[in-house]
Amino acid sequence: EKTLSQLLDKRIKLQVILYLFIFLSFVGVVIYHIARHDVGFLLPIIGLALGIGVGIFTTRVFHISWDHGAQKVIARLDTLGIVIFILCIVLEVIQEKYLNYFIQGPLVLAVSFAAFAGVMLGRLIGIRRKVREVLREQEIVE
Repeated sequence: EKTLSQLLDKRIKLQVILYLFIFLSFVGVVIYHIARHDVGFLLPIIGLALGIGVGIFTTRVFHISWDHGAQKVIARLDTLGIVIFILCIVLEVIQEKYLNYFIQGPLVLAVSFAAFAGVMLGRLIGIRRKVREVLREQEIVE
Protein backbone atom coordinates (compact mmCIF):
# COMPACT_ATOMS: atom_id res chain seq x y z
CA GLU A 1 0.00 0.00 0.00
CA LYS A 2 1.35 3.42 -0.98
CA THR A 3 2.01 6.20 1.51
CA LEU A 4 0.47 9.65 1.06
CA SER A 5 3.84 10.98 -0.11
CA GLN A 6 3.97 8.34 -2.84
CA LEU A 7 0.49 9.36 -4.02
CA LEU A 8 1.49 13.01 -4.56
CA ASP A 9 3.20 14.43 -7.62
CA LYS A 10 6.62 16.04 -7.00
CA ARG A 11 5.21 19.46 -7.89
CA ILE A 12 2.58 19.30 -5.15
CA LYS A 13 5.13 18.10 -2.59
CA LEU A 14 7.48 20.94 -3.55
CA GLN A 15 4.66 23.49 -3.25
CA VAL A 16 3.72 22.23 0.20
CA ILE A 17 7.33 22.41 1.41
CA LEU A 18 7.80 25.89 -0.07
CA TYR A 19 4.53 27.24 1.38
CA LEU A 20 5.36 25.77 4.79
CA PHE A 21 8.84 27.33 4.77
CA ILE A 22 7.47 30.74 3.74
CA PHE A 23 4.68 30.52 6.33
CA LEU A 24 7.11 29.73 9.16
CA SER A 25 9.52 32.47 8.04
CA PHE A 26 6.77 35.08 7.92
CA VAL A 27 5.40 34.02 11.31
CA GLY A 28 8.93 34.49 12.67
CA VAL A 29 9.05 38.03 11.26
CA VAL A 30 5.64 38.81 12.77
CA ILE A 31 6.67 37.52 16.19
CA TYR A 32 9.87 39.56 15.97
CA HIS A 33 7.96 42.77 15.19
CA ILE A 34 5.40 42.13 17.91
CA ALA A 35 8.11 41.50 20.52
CA ARG A 36 10.59 44.17 19.37
CA HIS A 37 8.18 47.02 18.66
CA ASP A 38 5.35 46.13 21.05
CA VAL A 39 2.76 46.50 18.28
CA GLY A 40 0.13 44.24 19.82
CA PHE A 41 -1.53 41.08 18.60
CA LEU A 42 -4.96 42.16 17.37
CA LEU A 43 -4.21 43.60 13.92
CA PRO A 44 -1.62 40.94 13.00
CA ILE A 45 -4.14 38.24 13.98
CA ILE A 46 -6.78 39.94 11.81
CA GLY A 47 -4.23 40.10 8.96
CA LEU A 48 -3.44 36.40 9.44
CA ALA A 49 -7.14 35.48 9.38
CA LEU A 50 -7.79 37.52 6.24
CA GLY A 51 -4.70 36.02 4.61
CA ILE A 52 -5.91 32.49 5.39
CA GLY A 53 -9.19 33.29 3.62
CA VAL A 54 -7.35 34.66 0.60
CA GLY A 55 -5.01 31.66 0.56
CA ILE A 56 -7.85 29.16 0.62
CA PHE A 57 -9.58 31.11 -2.15
CA THR A 58 -6.44 31.27 -4.30
CA THR A 59 -5.98 27.52 -4.07
CA ARG A 60 -8.44 27.70 -6.96
CA VAL A 61 -5.40 28.55 -9.10
CA PHE A 62 -4.59 24.85 -9.31
CA HIS A 63 -6.81 22.11 -10.63
CA ILE A 64 -5.88 19.14 -8.47
CA SER A 65 -6.87 15.76 -9.91
CA TRP A 66 -5.97 12.08 -10.15
CA ASP A 67 -3.66 10.93 -12.95
CA HIS A 68 -4.68 7.34 -13.70
CA GLY A 69 -1.49 6.62 -15.64
CA ALA A 70 0.90 7.81 -12.94
CA GLN A 71 -1.42 6.74 -10.09
CA LYS A 72 -0.75 10.08 -8.36
CA VAL A 73 -2.48 13.30 -7.44
CA ILE A 74 -1.37 16.04 -9.85
CA ALA A 75 -1.92 19.80 -10.10
CA ARG A 76 -2.45 21.95 -13.20
CA LEU A 77 -3.18 25.65 -13.61
CA ASP A 78 -6.64 26.49 -14.92
CA THR A 79 -7.77 29.69 -16.68
CA LEU A 80 -9.89 31.09 -13.85
CA GLY A 81 -7.10 30.21 -11.45
CA ILE A 82 -4.60 32.21 -13.49
CA VAL A 83 -6.91 35.24 -13.45
CA ILE A 84 -7.33 34.93 -9.66
CA PHE A 85 -3.56 34.58 -9.26
CA ILE A 86 -2.90 37.75 -11.30
CA LEU A 87 -5.50 39.67 -9.27
CA CYS A 88 -3.86 38.54 -6.04
CA ILE A 89 -0.46 39.75 -7.23
CA VAL A 90 -1.94 43.14 -8.14
CA LEU A 91 -3.67 43.37 -4.74
CA GLU A 92 -0.48 42.46 -2.90
CA VAL A 93 1.47 45.12 -4.78
CA ILE A 94 -1.00 47.93 -4.02
CA GLN A 95 -2.11 46.80 -0.54
CA GLU A 96 0.90 48.27 1.28
CA LYS A 97 0.24 51.73 -0.16
CA TYR A 98 -3.35 51.70 1.11
CA LEU A 99 -2.52 49.92 4.34
CA ASN A 100 -0.26 52.86 5.29
CA TYR A 101 -3.33 55.14 5.40
CA PHE A 102 -4.80 53.10 8.26
CA ILE A 103 -1.77 51.69 10.07
CA GLN A 104 1.58 53.39 10.72
CA GLY A 105 5.16 52.27 11.35
CA PRO A 106 6.31 48.79 12.39
CA LEU A 107 2.72 47.64 12.72
CA VAL A 108 2.42 47.80 8.90
CA LEU A 109 5.18 45.23 8.58
CA ALA A 110 3.68 42.99 11.26
CA VAL A 111 0.23 43.10 9.64
CA SER A 112 1.60 42.65 6.11
CA PHE A 113 3.75 39.67 7.03
CA ALA A 114 0.88 38.19 9.07
CA ALA A 115 -1.40 38.51 6.03
CA PHE A 116 1.23 36.92 3.77
CA ALA A 117 1.74 34.12 6.32
CA GLY A 118 -2.02 33.64 6.33
CA VAL A 119 -2.06 33.34 2.55
CA MET A 120 0.59 30.60 2.70
CA LEU A 121 -1.29 28.77 5.47
CA GLY A 122 -4.54 29.14 3.55
CA ARG A 123 -2.93 27.65 0.46
CA LEU A 124 -1.66 24.72 2.52
CA ILE A 125 -5.15 24.17 3.92
CA GLY A 126 -6.69 24.42 0.45
CA ILE A 127 -4.21 22.00 -1.11
CA ARG A 128 -4.74 19.52 1.72
CA ARG A 129 -8.52 19.74 1.31
CA LYS A 130 -8.36 19.25 -2.47
CA VAL A 131 -5.92 16.34 -2.23
CA ARG A 132 -8.17 14.60 0.31
CA GLU A 133 -11.18 15.14 -1.99
CA VAL A 134 -9.33 13.54 -4.91
CA LEU A 135 -8.17 10.61 -2.77
CA ARG A 136 -11.73 10.10 -1.48
CA GLU A 137 -13.07 10.11 -5.05
CA GLN A 138 -10.55 7.39 -5.89
CA GLU A 139 -11.58 5.53 -2.71
CA ILE A 140 -7.99 5.58 -1.46
CA VAL A 141 -8.89 7.28 1.84
CA GLU A 142 -12.16 7.48 3.72
